Amino acid sequence: MHVVVDDFGMGLYKKSERLVIKKKGQVIEEIPFFQIEDIFFMTKGAVLSTDVINECMEHGIQIHFLDYRQQPIASMYSPMLHATVKTRREQILSLNDYRSVDMVRELLIAKITNQYRTLKYYQKSRKESEEFQCIQELAEKVHAHLQELSRIAGKSIGEVRDRFFSVEGRSAHYYWEGVQQILNTKIDFIGREQRGTTDPVNMMFNYAYAILGGYVQGAILRAGLEPFAGILHTDRPGKNSLKFDMIEIFRQPVVDRAVISLLTKGFQPKLEEQLLDVETRNRIKDKILERLDSHELYNGKRYTIKTIIQMQAREMASYFRENKPFKAYIGSW
Repeated sequence: MHVVVDDFGMGLYKKSERLVIKKKGQVIEEIPFFQIEDIFFMTKGAVLSTDVINECMEHGIQIHFLDYRQQPIASMYSPMLHATVKTRREQILSLNDYRSVDMVRELLIAKITNQYRTLKYYQKSRKESEEFQCIQELAEKVHAHLQELSRIAGKSIGEVRDRFFSVEGRSAHYYWEGVQQILNTKIDFIGREQRGTTDPVNMMFNYAYAILGGYVQGAILRAGLEPFAGILHTDRPGKNSLKFDMIEIFRQPVVDRAVISLLTKGFQPKLEEQLLDVETRNRIKDKILERLDSHELYNGKRYTIKTIIQMQAREMASYFRENKPFKAYIGSW
């Protein structure tokens, strides 16, 4: 279970072996600590007791603090998660050899394929609509970038990073045009904006990406990877670059599918003081958690997507540490 604290006045306390969630002094839920995987704080004015912190560290529960712009503020976790030195050493050394190039290519193949499949998923229910042919053409333009990825070769990621970003950016342009076509009869969507957006649809995507980012960050730490040593995304003080690399695999099958589904079924986001209101945040949160708990085929078996995220992080660690093959997750459609 993942606990999300996203409303002013909420507080987390410990009672025996249970986490007690209060809002303005009233108990709203009690959860045994052994059932909790992560805790996410996505609001100001909340309370976290030191007893809860201690219990979370003993149980291996990570606590993440996020803002509305998908940016991490802080994460709390046991220092024992840093004990796997070899994985981190090889991850950093890979930046200077072929492993970094192969890893980025694999991540972007999965991302672009997931973009293509997301557009095709929504296109198939629009066979009689005016948007059908337009979505088809945009999906094929997205898919065409896979051939470009296969032709990029270099001795290290530093030699070819700009070429990878170029392919990713052009694919994203066509993808978000396709999303506009999918949404245009339901809600005004101005196109993808990230930081500082005042558009409620983009705010929905950003809020959902923040939740997903917390899950990915937790998986990275549990796998013994170095969160600040990105492969495609470069190092920057305070930036969890590897999270931004790995999250690319899961944006479309987890967040985009969930948010687009809400909007195409008629949901209208509401703002309160230039932020998403509580009802909108709760609807997004519930939809993302539902999606993470859904089952997908992976390596011949069915797992929840949140389990697949953890498996991908561990397989990424094995790739760096032992040079085992890494195959990035591609969602079904």
